[in-house]
Amino acid sequence: MAQIAYPELNLTVTMTASQGLDWLMVYANPQLDTFCLEPQSHLPGAHNLANFDRRFGLVELRPGEKMACRLKIRADDL
Repeated sequence: MAQIAYPELNLTVTMTASQGLDWLMVYANPQLDTFCLEPQSHLPGAHNLANFDRRFGLVELRPGEKMACRLKIRADDL
């Protein structure tokens, strides 16, 4: 779960990811007043680290197999 508070807007945003989205990519551009939070199923760049090494969250799907995850984003008053 990640929670971001925006006091100037009297708002809080909560992001809850299901099992399978165990990694979080965080990006903030120093020249902009924005940021990105992206739940991921694997370590960013994991494809370049190992050949489907589960320590990095990689899951090899065979033809016809599926993987499903959920992400819930909720906004509330502070």
